[in-house]
Amino acid sequence: MTIALSIFPCFSDKTLPLGLACIKTVLDDEGAATEVFDFDLLLSIEDPALYYQLHRLGADPGTALDDRMINFIGYRPDLTLTALFSPPEEARKRFEADGLEELFDQLNAFLEHAAARLLATELEQIWLSTYISNLWVSMLAARKLRERSKAIIVFGGPAVFPEEVQRFLLGNNLADRVVVGEGELTARELIRADGRPVAGAAQMVDGEFRYEPHREWLKPEKFPMPDFRGFPFADMPFDAYLNRRFEGLPVSFSRGCVNGCIYCSEKQIWKRFRHLSPETSVERLGAYKKRFGISLFYVCDSLINFSEAWLSEFCDLVVSSDLQPLFTFAFCDLKHLRPELTAKMAAAGFTRITFGLESASEAVLTKMHKKLDLDLARENIVEASRNGLSVHVSTIINFPGEQTGDALDTIRFFRQIDRKLADDNLPATHLPRRSLSNRFRLEPASAIFMHPERYGIRMEPLEAPWTQLGRETVRLAKKWCSSDSPEQLEWNAYLLSGFSKNPRPWHLSDEQYQRQAAAISSLIDPLKHQFTLSPHVVLNRPASENRLVLHDYREEFQLDDRQSQVIRLLAKGETLQEIAGKTTDRADQESAGSVSNFVLFLYVRGIARITGK
Repeated sequence: MTIALSIFPCFSDKTLPLGLACIKTVLDDEGAATEVFDFDLLLSIEDPALYYQLHRLGADPGTALDDRMINFIGYRPDLTLTALFSPPEEARKRFEADGLEELFDQLNAFLEHAAARLLATELEQIWLSTYISNLWVSMLAARKLRERSKAIIVFGGPAVFPEEVQRFLLGNNLADRVVVGEGELTARELIRADGRPVAGAAQMVDGEFRYEPHREWLKPEKFPMPDFRGFPFADMPFDAYLNRRFEGLPVSFSRGCVNGCIYCSEKQIWKRFRHLSPETSVERLGAYKKRFGISLFYVCDSLINFSEAWLSEFCDLVVSSDLQPLFTFAFCDLKHLRPELTAKMAAAGFTRITFGLESASEAVLTKMHKKLDLDLARENIVEASRNGLSVHVSTIINFPGEQTGDALDTIRFFRQIDRKLADDNLPATHLPRRSLSNRFRLEPASAIFMHPERYGIRMEPLEAPWTQLGRETVRLAKKWCSSDSPEQLEWNAYLLSGFSKNPRPWHLSDEQYQRQAAAISSLIDPLKHQFTLSPHVVLNRPASENRLVLHDYREEFQLDDRQSQVIRLLAKGETLQEIAGKTTDRADQESAGSVSNFVLFLYVRGIARITGK
């Protein structure tokens, strides 16, 4: 059986599609002939401007038609559904009404190219991996594929978990099967089923919607080892991922979440929490290093510290191994953690971590069903920063029932952290980042969505002309309401916004950048990879001096003579060998190595980028 495994722009612009690689492992083991099509990577390097424009329409609440609409298929269903169900000329006029006719043309050209690439070979099935950020683009792609191919179309991923989405995809013939929740067991059964219904997949049977959930869950010892062979495309090498910001291979040691926060859908989607042992987890890291030659990882678990004891043992095993990994990102819980464990994390190679605080109000945390010792949380954030971890703290503002006093509790919490760290002489860019502008959005499949009446919320239909387009569309037109005063919520948001600290980019220490540069060096071909400066970088040359001043967002660097020479060459676009050859004596291998290390340091820091191979 020939199966295309595809992912359209989902804005995972720092790593690779982990879920798709896990499904590939399973299907390959079943004897299927799979081919990968990573259109997320392709668009991000061919047209970054379009890439992020599409993201805003799919996942940026600022573009929403109604700030309380439930986001099932993107924040602009009016545009999506018009493009799906209207003639192209009419759809373009609808986009033009919002000044988006150029986006319509560019998106259509991209989808035409993607469809042609997918259908260049005979395929029996086309699978699409979806998130809320890329579901709308994936549906537009499915429509084009349906018009030109008889291949079976299968949707999967977190975005299709709500039944409303399943019914819409199947009812409008955009999908033949929809894999719901954890996909490996269902995938294995689907390719054996010869069209018969299987548990874990929704489909239409005699014109009726049918879905039976899977009653089994994958055991930890059966978690597939992700297979990245053939990524991003059969005719494009793996190191094409270096053409955008690359923060390592995606890894996961668990499935699900140990917490039960009512605003989150993780528990509903994964059903049961399971995890690998610390020993098996470290063995997998070793297998990655052996296969790809790097030990740079991006952790995709809901929480890396689902168990304090597990994380402690994992860190001990990593430190005692010869892996020397670097973990560029991980989500971390403030509950299953002790301040001293953050030192172990730093020693084991963790760098950036995000803590989900959500609120520092006891009353709001209780409403969220989020059990948290705020004194311990504060100490964990402080000690994580002191121990060299780069920390981001996320919050949810305007949670139903939030009062001004609750907002002030959160402000007070962060001011106490600032005071504790004031005398530590940390650079301002390395103090804990915090986002205090993320407003509450009702997420499909969360506990609040499933039982709104329990939490003082009611659902109402969203009256809009687009609900008349297509079948089952009315199911997607919902908004949530509460008894909260809009003026009260706006006042709370105004208060909190003044205490955000969210500088760009999210910096590491120079030592961590140097380690990250060393970690990717084996992927770099000094003869072929061409480096240039990132578009945001500004260069100045003081009068009567040959040395440059480099401006990287809000930071300024005085460069020495050799660094200035390297930067000038980067501005023209050069390979590592060319840069080293023009800035050092060819016999001076140590200086050449130093120049190469400097360029890779600039690359991982975001000052330089790779333009091609």
